[in-house]
Amino acid sequence: MRKPKAAIGWAVLCCIAAWGSWSCRRPVPRHITPAYYYWKARLELDSATRAALGAQPGTRLYLRFFDVAWDAAAARPAPVAPLVVAGTLPADIDYVPVVFLANRMLTRCSPAAVAPLASHILSKIRAMAPSVGGSYRAVQLDCDWTAATRALYFRLLDTLCSRLHAEGRSLSVTIRLHQVKYAATTGVPPADRGMLMMYNMGNWKSPATRNSLYDPDVAARYLSRLAGYPLPLDVALPILRWSIVYRGGNFLTFLNLVTSDTLQKVSFLKRLEDPNRFVVEADSFAFGCGLRRGDLIRSETCSFRELMKGRKMLLEKLRNHNLTLALFHLDGPLLKHFTHAQMQEIFSSVQ
Repeated sequence: MRKPKAAIGWAVLCCIAAWGSWSCRRPVPRHITPAYYYWKARLELDSATRAALGAQPGTRLYLRFFDVAWDAAAARPAPVAPLVVAGTLPADIDYVPVVFLANRMLTRCSPAAVAPLASHILSKIRAMAPSVGGSYRAVQLDCDWTAATRALYFRLLDTLCSRLHAEGRSLSVTIRLHQVKYAATTGVPPADRGMLMMYNMGNWKSPATRNSLYDPDVAARYLSRLAGYPLPLDVALPILRWSIVYRGGNFLTFLNLVTSDTLQKVSFLKRLEDPNRFVVEADSFAFGCGLRRGDLIRSETCSFRELMKGRKMLLEKLRNHNLTLALFHLDGPLLKHFTHAQMQEIFSSVQ
């Protein structure tokens, strides 16, 4: 028996409505732009770093151009430690000049210094850009501002935003975990985007800290308000690895690129129950450092598994569907700890 035309039409309309409702609920694909930070004093890419930049289409590079510190002689802020450019970037690389502002410097500035400081920052970037090669469409400021410097820093950001927008460029800023959790106190910086720095999340001065470099469980305590943060956020995750030496319960020094795998091969070191902790059993000299009996060494790193755990946690909370995922930082000895397949997975876009 044939159904009446009206019934058929009603059924079709119901199917269309149901499909439309389902399609609205489907998650929008998350597009991830791969990126690296380059935080060395000298720009000189080797074969490993060039290969990493070319492995993912559209890779972005956040390139530290210079710092801004207080010039006591001139009684004003001034650029210091500019990047030494020993080689140009590949022509197709989209790079972002990054300027680090010491919060201590901001405490010395007056509101009248903001406009000249903005001019000096932009003119210094323009002067350096031709030697780097390529072109840039955005600038990033890196500053761990405080309640005491918030007003002046935000005023600087407002000024920079206006001038960069007039040039057709944008401004991003780094955001720490505590600045997300306590946004009502720290404020939300007036910028186009923020880069959430998902590392250096523990007290590295304390020998009791489990992993000051990266601990997803610690990070989770700060992310309850991430979804409601009003600034579009990108993410930076660490591929750093180092060890920290403590003497008498106090911080002594960092041993860069020294891992637990290296430490466990040293005869005068005893591995503790925590496989990332070692105690010095005899006075010795190693890794460019004089070590004494009883010194504690804690190795810190971020494994691929932990990176993916943090990545998953962040993608579940972030609102924006287009974001940059940056690794800190681009360096051959760090890159060798990850396979090409692992890098592909870290940077992969998700549904």
